[in-house]
Amino acid sequence: MLQDWIRAVIKDNNLYGLIFIWDEFTDFFKNNRTRLSGLQALVEMSEGDFFYLIPVTHNVANLFPAKDKDWNVISHRFVLPFCNIELPDNMAFRLMGKALEKRQDTHLMDEWQETSEELYERTRDARALVKKQAKMDEYQFMFGDLPGIFRIDGALLDRFHGFIKGWDIPQVNDGMKICGWALNSEYFCTIMHLLREDISYRAIVDQLLEVPDDAYTRDTEAVKRIATAYLKLLFPQVKTVEDVNPKEFKRYCLTPACKMRRIIRMQISMFDSSYNSELPQFTIREVAK
Repeated sequence: MLQDWIRAVIKDNNLYGLIFIWDEFTDFFKNNRTRLSGLQALVEMSEGDFFYLIPVTHNVANLFPAKDKDWNVISHRFVLPFCNIELPDNMAFRLMGKALEKRQDTHLMDEWQETSEELYERTRDARALVKKQAKMDEYQFMFGDLPGIFRIDGALLDRFHGFIKGWDIPQVNDGMKICGWALNSEYFCTIMHLLREDISYRAIVDQLLEVPDDAYTRDTEAVKRIATAYLKLLFPQVKTVEDVNPKEFKRYCLTPACKMRRIIRMQISMFDSSYNSELPQFTIREVAK
């Protein structure tokens, strides 16, 4: 019997005791829900001998009926409370990230930079094909292949201000990194938070933009909000409308804002004919200086 063997191991090796840590024990419970007498004998043995059984398993209580006698006997012989070992949902990605961390070795880093650039070039066509198959193009309907639970209608999508084309954002590489003095991220975030509460930038945009009388309210609000965000990020020094260069505002704030909102309008029009894909013609007023 297993119990006799355990006692012999303890005695013949002059051990104070023996600890069994049995990992991946869930399958045992699944496959032996009606044959737990052997396990019960081991658990009972741990009460009188210097033998300790520590099974590592998922939550298996839901595998047994509430009135299951064997399970009730076994569960009450373990020390309570049970020790719950919980890991974050993204632990697998954390481990992968840890495994992919770069070593601070100049030679290896130079070699990796060369390899990564080569991989980026070699996968260019593959990435373009994935983008095409996933319909990651503002001129195609991007939401048709979503699972039913994620499907959205025009009324919901209309409430999104704009769409950022992630595939146009350049891949981050080591060449973008800088050395030297920089802003602490928390400090920078505090600045962004304070800018969000500053309504003077929106007032400047309201003064600059000429909006047609028949413009759709949500289009106007979306374009103004996005243009205001660009103004805060790119021209935080402006205090009045006179400080704004109209050409720069049009190029760096208004035009990108219209493009982002136009994608939303275009996507809505593809599955709801009541929506027009065109945006109103926003212009910039002449401001006397």
